[in-house]
Amino acid sequence: MSYTGLKCFSPYTNDGRQLFVSYFFDKLGRSLMKVKMPSKQKWLDGKCRNHFDLNHEKLRALIEFKGSSAADQIKLFEDQLESQLKELGFPIDDGLTLIFSYRNKEKKRDGISKKGNRIRRRLLKNCAKSHYGISKFLTKNTNEAYAVETKFLEKLMRKKGTTDYERDLIRNRRLASIKRSDFKSAAKNIRETLANLGLSADIPSWLPPGAKSIPTRVVETKIGRHSVNFKLFLLLPNGLKVRLLRHLNGVVKKTLD
Repeated sequence: MSYTGLKCFSPYTNDGRQLFVSYFFDKLGRSLMKVKMPSKQKWLDGKCRNHFDLNHEKLRALIEFKGSSAADQIKLFEDQLESQLKELGFPIDDGLTLIFSYRNKEKKRDGISKKGNRIRRRLLKNCAKSHYGISKFLTKNTNEAYAVETKFLEKLMRKKGTTDYERDLIRNRRLASIKRSDFKSAAKNIRETLANLGLSADIPSWLPPGAKSIPTRVVETKIGRHSVNFKLFLLLPNGLKVRLLRHLNGVVKKTLD
């Protein structure tokens, strides 16, 4: 996709919708981090130049924001992650990716697939008449987020492997074979996961003695006039996790599960 001019944000094309969705979740992420969103043109220019979306001085961390339909695979690219790892070091050694996930299918099945199975229509296209409609849809349907340390994410990618990304016709890219369930399982069994990834020496910096999991949080916040509520799965070492939770713009609660 060419990032030249604001016409590329058109809500009437698939590429335009996808770009605006990316812009929306960057805006949501910056709102959570209490950072002002740049203009669309400055945001586009930064997308072309930077490996991370935000250098957050108060958190002492570099942050990447991503948004993904729950009906699609999360777009985590090997080349971008490798570039992000190279960027970490003095004066900022911590990096994280904040991935938002939104519901995008009707509950009721409608129509028949070629294999004879009932299918559910994707909902975002129904809201494609305006940027306001897309934003309203995303605030209502964003229900999960995953905050994942960059170094941990790279180790998980190596463990799960990568596949060819065939939609990019300009360059050859590899996509991490990581599912949302992998993040959830890792948070629930983080001690075991760290050991399996060869990170046993890092366990004391991630967990207190005897602990096996990182509790999930529920975040309640606002973007503009609209409320957003989502579960937050944390795959971060203690220091970065505490700084992030203390800084979030909104109400943060522990879940009961």
